[in-house]
Amino acid sequence: MQNTKTSNALRIFARVAITCLVLFVIAIVVVLVVENRSPTIIGFWLFETPELPLVIWLVVVFLFGLMIGSCISLIAHLRQKKRQERTNVSPSGETE
Repeated sequence: MQNTKTSNALRIFARVAITCLVLFVIAIVVVLVVENRSPTIIGFWLFETPELPLVIWLVVVFLFGLMIGSCISLIAHLRQKKRQERTNVSPSGETE
C-alpha cells in the first residue's frame, strides 16, 4: 500500500515539475520574441540575408543546431550498436 502512495506522489511531483519547466520555457520564448523584434540583416562575405526580426534568426539557428546535434547523436548511436553487435558474435557466426 505504501508503494502505491509513493508512486502516486512521484507522478504528481513529475507532473508539477514538467508543468513548471514548460511554463518556464514559454516565458523565456515570450521574452525572447518581445525583446528581439528589431529587423536584422546577417552578412557573410558576399551573401546577405533578407531583413527579418532577430528572433527569427535565433530560432532558425537553434533549430539548425538541434537537427545537427540529433544527427550526430544518431550516427554515434548506430555506430555503437553496430560495434556491440560485432562483439557479441562468435567467430563461428553464432551469437553468444
